[in-house]
Amino acid sequence: TLEDVVEEVVGEILDEFDQEILPLERLSPILVRVRGDLLIDELNQLLELGIAHPEVDTVGGLVMSELGRVAQPGDSATIGGVTLKVETVEGLAVQTVLVHLPEQSDPETTTPQQPEEPRVKKQRSRKNDKSQTS
Repeated sequence: TLEDVVEEVVGEILDEFDQEILPLERLSPILVRVRGDLLIDELNQLLELGIAHPEVDTVGGLVMSELGRVAQPGDSATIGGVTLKVETVEGLAVQTVLVHLPEQSDPETTTPQQPEEPRVKKQRSRKNDKSQTS
């Protein structure tokens, strides 16, 4: 089509029929979908990660560099505890990647444990008080 010819010359053109993929979409607390052209620095800032690579700048490039070949859907690489799984590919380019973050301790599950410790200490102190008074 004429649009295809123009896009070959000037680059991708978004129109009402094209759906833009979000640069980053959080699917769960430990699962995020990112575009392959997202800069690694941006990924690090947005998700508070520390991924670094001397030769590539994008998430898609990082995955292919780790694989050592052109990526296919389903391929994955783990870097610093973060798993990058290729979700979609267009031509030779990685379009989307699922980022599996390392599981962190849930503050809701650690909160109930904190009050239990003082209860145990109080019980011990009561026993000590009873033994001292007896």
